[in-house]
Parts: sequence; C-alpha cells; structure tokens
Amino acid sequence: MLPLGRFSVLRSGTCEDAYASIRTRHPGVHGFATKGPEAKWRINVNVLNLERASVIASHTSAFSIANQDDGIVRLYLPLSQNAEIRTRGRRHALTPGSVTFAPVGNYGCDFSDGFRGLIATFPRSLVEETMTSLGVETNFASQLDAVFSHGAWLAPVKRQILSLVRAVDVTPQEIIHEQRFRQAHQELLLLHLAQALVSSGKAGDAQRISSQYLSRATEYIRANLSDEIGPIAIATAAGCSLRNLQLLFRREYGQTITEVVRDMRLRAARDRIMRSKGRHSVTTVALESGFSHLSDFARHYRDTFGERPSDTIANARSRGLV
Repeated sequence: MLPLGRFSVLRSGTCEDAYASIRTRHPGVHGFATKGPEAKWRINVNVLNLERASVIASHTSAFSIANQDDGIVRLYLPLSQNAEIRTRGRRHALTPGSVTFAPVGNYGCDFSDGFRGLIATFPRSLVEETMTSLGVETNFASQLDAVFSHGAWLAPVKRQILSLVRAVDVTPQEIIHEQRFRQAHQELLLLHLAQALVSSGKAGDAQRISSQYLSRATEYIRANLSDEIGPIAIATAAGCSLRNLQLLFRREYGQTITEVVRDMRLRAARDRIMRSKGRHSVTTVALESGFSHLSDFARHYRDTFGERPSDTIANARSRGLV
C-alpha cells in the first residue's frame, strides 16, 4: 500500500497522461520515456501539498526522465527498487532506505520496474529564504552538490518526511487539511534542510582543506624525490599532522605515505630511463630517483611495471625511442 494514498493525483497506464501530469509539478522534466511492454506499464502518484512544499509518493513501472533546472529542490527517498541519477558524467544509485538531493542543474533519472518511493519538493527560493532567516550565507549550488555526494547529512530530513507520512496515515482528514498542520511540517522540514546544508558546507570546507594538504604533500615529494625524505618531513611541509596525512593518503590513494613516495620515485625513474637515450645507467637513474639500494629498485620496478629497468631501455630502443 502506498503512503499518502488519500491524495491520489494520477493512476494511469499511458505515458502521455503520466508525462502531462508530471510536467504540472515538475516543469523542468523532459525526455520522458517508458521501458518495457506498453500494455503493462503503470504509474500511481499521490501528492500531499504542504504550504509551498510537497511530498510525492510514486509506485511505477520502469521509466526515465531528463530534468532541467526549474528552481525546484528535490529529495529522493526510495522505499523499494532502485533508481539512478545521472549528472555531469557521474552515476549515483538511489537505493531503498537512502535519501538524496537531486543535483542542481540538468540531470537524468532512471526508475526501476516496481519502484516505490517518496519525493519531497521545495521551491529553491523557499530554502534560500530559510537559510537567510537563520543568518546563514551559502553558495546554494555547491552546498547542494556536497549533500548529493554525502547523503548522511540528510538523515534528519528523512526522519521528518517519514514522520509526516506516518502522521498522515493516522491523522483525521480534517486535521490534515488544516493550514497549521501543513505549515508546521513544512517549517520542520525546512529547518532540517537548512541544517543539512550547513553541515554539508562544513564538510565541503574540510574537503577543500584536505585537498590542500594532499597538494602540498605531493608537490613537496616531487621536489625532493632524489633526497632522503620521510613521512614527518612530508606532513610538516603539508601543514598537518602525520596521522591526518596518513589517513588522507589511505583515503585518496589507498596507500601509505611511504608507498606513495616509492610509487612516485619509480614513475620518475621510468620517465628518466625513457628520456635518457642511453646516456645514463640504470644505477645512475635509480640514485637520481631516490633509491639507495639497486636490488630494491629493480624488484619494485619489476613489480610495478612488469619488466626490469634494463628491459624498459631495450624495449624503448626497439621502438626507436632512444
């Protein structure tokens, strides 16, 4: 049974009716396309209008849409079956139990057959008004994109939407239609949205700082490949603690600082070999790349590139590169 069943606005088996109905609430939607046998295609849509926001419950056969920026903020809460958002070359799965902002701007969305889910919609101006009233300045597009990437911030919003749905299931019809009921739930949802955006902004700031640490660390490593450099010196150059930098390297590269340094040295060594044109020995290249033990250099080089340093020179010569 669909939640919000008292507010049915569409029960149809034709894509023309579905497209026309969806366009009345989502003017940016275009490229509507059903999937599977047309004779079996069905969609049910229920809409609870709050004051200016709304909560939509859908149960549908498979279809896809494209959406242009139409000034509407949307949150997807799949209840069963998956959906997928496509935007700027990325694909983001919407799995049952998750909650995700649709990205700002153009995007596509594919709904699996049997999809059941909730979509909360808010005029962007209303969300911005709420942020302003709380004294929060925000770059709305970047904040929303951060939440799109880090949906954990939206857990309170999800709880509030599901609380509203449960309230509708048990609340007498006359109370549901009262303006105070709708206004109170809208205000609560907006407050949770504002908090999610503020939290995502902090997460975005942390990501920018982490990116700066990584950039400074890798620049320092590149500038000192032929020298003896250790993790502490690299962390000092990056401007963060050794523990923090180790965690950042693990998250970004899946390697320790020492492993990243070795990998960068190996790649620098391979580049030197390819450009040496026979003027430098493997030993010279290894030392210039920061390796003090030739046997370690040869082993790691073979493990990384699948050939010995001398093989690289021979293969390059055979191709006329040196």
